[in-house]
Amino acid sequence: MLNYSKRAGFTIVELVIAMAIIAILASIVLVSYNGTTRRAHDTERMGSVTQIKLALERFHASNGEYPAVCPDEFNHCAADNLSDSLTPFLADLPDGLSEYNYFVNPNLRQGYYIEVPLQASPTCRTGVKMEAAWTSSVPRCD
Repeated sequence: MLNYSKRAGFTIVELVIAMAIIAILASIVLVSYNGTTRRAHDTERMGSVTQIKLALERFHASNGEYPAVCPDEFNHCAADNLSDSLTPFLADLPDGLSEYNYFVNPNLRQGYYIEVPLQASPTCRTGVKMEAAWTSSVPRCD
């Protein structure tokens, strides 16, 4: 007769423990990946804003003021309204301009800021001559 007293395979407890360890490791990798993806997205956004800012400076050098493209009296709008003004100064406009907010200083249009929506950090603003009298409470991008 055959002796079946030898164990062949794993017990259910061993399998459950192995699956729990795999699930914990997978969740750690997933959280780490999401954080990396968000930071990469933010880096891309800040690169796009740098391009927009350079084009705005070229516009200012040519016209003596920053573009007043916002249709409302508060001088703020989505940054995609800048497309026509910046096209001569920027070969390719960055994607997703409608996600940024553009504000121009109502006094002689000598200052502006752009609100940059980020994923890994809070929304921030960057620009030129961002005096407290007309800028928002959104923190500066540093």
